[in-house]
Amino acid sequence: EAAQKEYAEAWREIANAAPLTRVLTAPAFAENALAQVRKEAHNSGGVLLTYMLGRDESFAVLCTDAALPPQVFRLSVAKPVAQDIGDPPPADLVARAGFRGVVVKSNAKQPDRPANTSAETVSLTDAVAARLVNQYLRQVADPQFNPTRGINLVSRNPGQSRAAAPEVLGDAVLPPALREKLRDANAKRVVLIPDGALHKIPFECLLLSAAGDPKYAIDELPPVS
Repeated sequence: EAAQKEYAEAWREIANAAPLTRVLTAPAFAENALAQVRKEAHNSGGVLLTYMLGRDESFAVLCTDAALPPQVFRLSVAKPVAQDIGDPPPADLVARAGFRGVVVKSNAKQPDRPANTSAETVSLTDAVAARLVNQYLRQVADPQFNPTRGINLVSRNPGQSRAAAPEVLGDAVLPPALREKLRDANAKRVVLIPDGALHKIPFECLLLSAAGDPKYAIDELPPVS
């Protein structure tokens, strides 16, 4: 606690030393800037979707009207995934040179889609979100990726992995309740403010459903900007 207090005081001293930094870090500046973004998004027929990833919990905040309170959605993920997911080793991918550049392919065979089961969910944390994003992007980058099959989630236990539905990331960051509100808003676009590892995701390409014909966010939701 003493170290945390000392760090906070040092950070405040550094921030106040420069006039520009002092303005940018002021709570009033952030509040006014967010209000302006909400207003501009609404005036252009759009909605504002903001993410906040935390150590213990994560949230998506949807503003469909600048005059109304925002709607908050707690983000969650299946408990077995959160407890078991690890970081893939660097050797998990191989790069193959081609005439048009380098193609990154996975060494692991894409698994069958696991059976649909109802599992207990827990809060999505920033650490789990980062692992999910990294593993999802590494696999969908493979030209042979099949969205109707499963994806391999590398386990915390060395040499082990678990098969998961490919929409595991889409369900975590765009839960059904949030997608329903976005559709009901009839917005022309979604102004997106990601957080943490979510900056890496092209949201329009998030797989939301693999039943029958695969559906991505671009198929169900307004354009993202």
